[in-house]
Amino acid sequence: MAIGITPASVAASLTAECRGWVAEHSGRIVAFSIADGEASSIFALFVLPEYEGRGLGGQLLAAAVRWLWDQHTDLIWLTTGPGTRAARFYERAGWRHTATDAKGELCFELRRTVP
Repeated sequence: MAIGITPASVAASLTAECRGWVAEHSGRIVAFSIADGEASSIFALFVLPEYEGRGLGGQLLAAAVRWLWDQHTDLIWLTTGPGTRAARFYERAGWRHTATDAKGELCFELRRTVP
């Protein structure tokens, strides 16, 4: 794949300091998220187009964020393409655009709020 996410890269990430979650429909994985505890980041969050708008992405993102908070981090980050639905999704979810990396990807951060 052009963005570098392959079955091998996903399998390798899950053997390290990462955790993953999936959403299934009729035994088929229709969405997944992966959080990297070592980097305090969201490695991946994807929903098949025909399953978008059903809340799966939000639920998977919430699970990943909860797990990262449990890893005792106060700041989580991720990157995504500019002008994408993903960028708008993260902004609506309260993530803050903080920079643009050397590849042109938008960098987002989410800080833990203390009640």
